[in-house]
Amino acid sequence: MEEYTKISQKQFLEDIKAGKKLENCAIDEVHINSETINREIQIENCTIAKMTLQNCIFKKPITFNNVTFQGEVSLNLDKEEHKEAGQTVYENDVNFLKCTFQDVLHAKSAIFEKVTTFDESIFEKRVTFAKARLLDKSSFAKTHFKETCRFEATNFHHVTTFEQSVFSDKANFKKVYFLQTFLFRKVKFESNVTFENATFTGFARFEDMECAGKFSLKKVTMDSKGYFHRVKLGDEGIFRGIVCKESQYFSWMECAGDMDFSGVEALSSFYIQESKCQGEIKFTRSVFHHDLHLIGSYFGKRVNLGQTVFHMRLNCTECVFNEDVVLYASNPNILLLKRSQIEGKIASHREKEFHKAKEVYVMLRRCFDYWGEHENSEWAYYNFRKAERKAHKSINPLTKFKLFCNWLFFDLGCGYGTKPINVTILAGFLIFVFTSIFWSFGQFFVVDPSLGDTTNGISFMQALYISAMNFVTLGTEGISPSFDHWIKYLVAIEGFLGLFLMTVFVGTYTRKMAK
Repeated sequence: MEEYTKISQKQFLEDIKAGKKLENCAIDEVHINSETINREIQIENCTIAKMTLQNCIFKKPITFNNVTFQGEVSLNLDKEEHKEAGQTVYENDVNFLKCTFQDVLHAKSAIFEKVTTFDESIFEKRVTFAKARLLDKSSFAKTHFKETCRFEATNFHHVTTFEQSVFSDKANFKKVYFLQTFLFRKVKFESNVTFENATFTGFARFEDMECAGKFSLKKVTMDSKGYFHRVKLGDEGIFRGIVCKESQYFSWMECAGDMDFSGVEALSSFYIQESKCQGEIKFTRSVFHHDLHLIGSYFGKRVNLGQTVFHMRLNCTECVFNEDVVLYASNPNILLLKRSQIEGKIASHREKEFHKAKEVYVMLRRCFDYWGEHENSEWAYYNFRKAERKAHKSINPLTKFKLFCNWLFFDLGCGYGTKPINVTILAGFLIFVFTSIFWSFGQFFVVDPSLGDTTNGISFMQALYISAMNFVTLGTEGISPSFDHWIKYLVAIEGFLGLFLMTVFVGTYTRKMAK
């Protein structure tokens, strides 16, 4: 076991003022108050019982290498908590390399004017950098935060790096300002982390990151591009109310819970591509001034795009919607979406909110028409008319009869002008029905004797001939209904239905060919 030379606080102050490098020392409690240190401080392979730096100015670099802090460490005493405290300013580099903090670290409101490094350090207790100002580069690479850490309202003025760091407890980055590039690469959050109300003026890069708890960027302002590559979220991802002034990229992400993008305002393109969300994803009341791309992503539960404003494109190319999609009150100028992706998954239709569903189908029809996808446009139009009919709620018998006729002749009969084959099938069905009736009551028909013996009524083929010729309004020779019986009214009704359906067929076929 390595032996340490014990040094008192007095000896420690004398040594650092003389610029002496301290190695393999066991240092007593250190309390430096109202001092200006003009020498470089180098401490390596030492233990320090406790350290408080109050109202000091350090003009030269400070380096703690492989130092164990056994007690509380205060790099600055905040005036809000200690009225008698003055501001501690670090005018040169501050380096804590491979250090171990066994107790609480306080750096609230501290000012670091040059490079600040805590690489490969271990914080076994709480860490507080709230309201600190780091004016140059700062690095927390390979650092382990075992308890709660607070960077609330901290200002990072230069490039900030948290690479391969581990946060075992909650991490608080609320109201933080990142004025230049901010990098979270291969970081692991084992609990919740929040960046609520933070401001990213420079690039924000979250790469190969894991978060087991909730990940919150609620009401964040992104002034520059943001990159979220290969991020894994074990719980909910909250991006509610963020303001994005540049493009944002969410690529190859995985989220086991819900993702909330409601209330987002994106002034540039917004990408969620090749990502997987097992829970619900919401974009409600968001405003996208440029394109929203959901290219190649998988959504395990509901995708809520309702009441979202799209000034340009909504690109859902190769998306997989495992459950329903809410599109009510969203009207993208251009929609890239296949019918196969959403057929049977329109939320308002599945929930029988037909007054909403019909608006969705109008929007889909317009978008399909834009791309010249006429078959899909016809499908959207058919479902619009169907939803329009079902949206009527009436107990009036006359209205119910009208709706029944609408269903029979326009929905079932011709698909509201989109299915000519249905007209043909309905016509054949009606001809068969009237054929059966005429054959059953053949004795009510007057038949020319030259056509054969009709003592027992007309034959089935004769009934079919009467029905078919009557349906196409050509009439028959030698066979006519007896004017003394009610059968003549059925003949008239079939003639009217035949004329009506032939007109519908011509209109439907013409419309189809024109498309």
